[in-house]
Amino acid sequence: MKHLDGTWVVMALETDGNKIPAAMIGESKIIVSGDRFTTVAMGASYAGRLSINELVTPHTLDLHFEEGPHAGIASLAIYKMKGNDWTICLGFAGNERPTQFKTSPGSGNALEILTRDSTAKLSGAKSKATRTAVPSSAPTSPSSEMNARVADPQSKYPDEINALGGEWSAQAIVMNGQALPVEYLKVGRRIATGNELKVTMAGQVQVHTGFVVDPTQSPRHINYFDLKNPKNGFTQFGIYELTGATLKACMGGKGMARPTVFESTSGDGNTFSVWKKN
Repeated sequence: MKHLDGTWVVMALETDGNKIPAAMIGESKIIVSGDRFTTVAMGASYAGRLSINELVTPHTLDLHFEEGPHAGIASLAIYKMKGNDWTICLGFAGNERPTQFKTSPGSGNALEILTRDSTAKLSGAKSKATRTAVPSSAPTSPSSEMNARVADPQSKYPDEINALGGEWSAQAIVMNGQALPVEYLKVGRRIATGNELKVTMAGQVQVHTGFVVDPTQSPRHINYFDLKNPKNGFTQFGIYELTGATLKACMGGKGMARPTVFESTSGDGNTFSVWKKN
């Protein structure tokens, strides 16, 4: 299994027959060390143990999740390698193992094409491989009141939190000026329970975060924080507008300033989205 050791950058991703735009893949990576794997920038933190069988064709790969949204279950996959390229086709956690390197609507499979990042070290050094140049901008500092609410996120505006709760279907998502295709929007969901938010695509968690809001601002403010380490403060800043059963939001990239308008253009690092409550 030594030949899998290293950092692998996700170059292309397809789920249920839908090709994922590069802007959404971002800087997603899988890091392998021995029989352990972790993920970087894949919407949620995943980690666990992997096992392979190269005596069968195609080779098989089992991912046993121990941390993250799929902890306690496994994804069964097939894979092939050519030089520094690694192709994986896996069933969504809990599904059967795929038999071919392809996906189709309703298949419950994901196809990933990765390439070895020769600039990264197993120690976790930051990879130099990037896709989108994001302008450097200092984030707008949240008020001390909002900072305090990270420790007690439901201490204010419970009616607003309740209005943002439940399941929402994606109507539009634009990242760095690149709009997701309609086929992908059909499987996009926003699920909020209290101050915990998940965004899923075809059942796979892409975003898992905590949030607090301040509806007294114009536009209304929403701040996101790491659920595992809330005391570290906010990780991203955004704005939102709630009109009946329609939610419009714009989130800045990590370490960037809060957006001031509901739009995303090439290179601005913003994600603009529209959701309809189910």
